[in-house]
Amino acid sequence: MSCFYSNYRRAFRQRLERAAPLQVAATHACRADMEDAFVYTDQAKARARQTVVEAMQSLDFGHKEVIVRVNELGSPWFDDDLRACLQARPHAIVPAKTRTEDDLRAVDQRLDELGMPDDQRLWVGIETASAVLRCWQIASASPRVELLRFGLGDYTVTMHGQFSDDNQHLLVPLTLVLATARALGLEATAAAVVFSDFRNLDLVRQQAALMRRLAYDGATVIHPAHVEPVNDVFTPSSDEVAGALRQEAALEQSGDAPLVLDGQLVEMVSVKLARRTLAIARKLGLSTDAAPTT
Repeated sequence: MSCFYSNYRRAFRQRLERAAPLQVAATHACRADMEDAFVYTDQAKARARQTVVEAMQSLDFGHKEVIVRVNELGSPWFDDDLRACLQARPHAIVPAKTRTEDDLRAVDQRLDELGMPDDQRLWVGIETASAVLRCWQIASASPRVELLRFGLGDYTVTMHGQFSDDNQHLLVPLTLVLATARALGLEATAAAVVFSDFRNLDLVRQQAALMRRLAYDGATVIHPAHVEPVNDVFTPSSDEVAGALRQEAALEQSGDAPLVLDGQLVEMVSVKLARRTLAIARKLGLSTDAAPTT
């Protein structure tokens, strides 16, 4: 899954024109950011809300899930952002910089007070040091939570760290957020962000590959050119699908007894991973009907 992040920085002149790329990008979800993608003035925030509502009411996003990031709880714009979401009805709302479970409960309560339907989902940004340490409590704080999103940029700032194109130094929080999501039956995403040169698509692909190795469900991108390499990484190749089919068939033929196939040990653990590969392929509309060869 890829999620195209749009910031609307130039929305003052061409609001809907800036939103239009979201509807044509080859992504599974689109996210509009009304928080730190905009300057922190009342005028800018009002324009952001207007743009989101107009875009949701006039553009055809097809089957894409549209996500809206709102300003953080306690900010002067939080309530108005939620009211805009009540008009726009995105698939999910991303509350910015959730730090504790009490923050998320307050967001959930405010949604109820505003009359937001129960099926309004929350994609929770785990993007501060505090949020990482309280990830389980936050993720459990509302039945609206559908997905956890690790925000590596804001997390790095709260850690007084340094930006890098190699996210190996973030393996601990990345794994903690993902493990929490898996334990609670949620999805998880993180950003495939290149800080040195966003035009370097090899680095984007490298970041996406790390997310897939860790078993994230997808990655967010900040530029349309990043969509294709991220989709390529997260889409099972024909060889992966064929290998998964062969492993599944071989274990069935062995009566679930471990065996060696092409020099590789195949047992129930590996077949469970193979079946996940096949499930992803089917969800993406890829063919999984080819007869496996032995």
